[in-house]
Amino acid sequence: MNNRTHSSEAGRARTRRATIEIEISLDKTAAIRTVATAALAVAIAVGLLSGVTILFQHQGTPWAHVAAAELACSSYGYVSERETCIRDRLALRKPA
Repeated sequence: MNNRTHSSEAGRARTRRATIEIEISLDKTAAIRTVATAALAVAIAVGLLSGVTILFQHQGTPWAHVAAAELACSSYGYVSERETCIRDRLALRKPA
């Protein structure tokens, strides 16, 4: 009976050790996945932000010009007159 107790304890110890090793290896892979996912998310975010920034810089009208035109045309009462005034002022600022 003493041998049985000893062998069952040894079997439990081996099972416990194997379980701990599996948990440690799973924890390492989970950490690696988390870091890889975070790095991919940062790369995507930087790519999107830089793409939008480049589009605004190359194709858009600078906001300072738009703000100055809106301020200069704020005295017009009708929206259509104000928009026409803003478009005209922005067209004068654009190089040919």
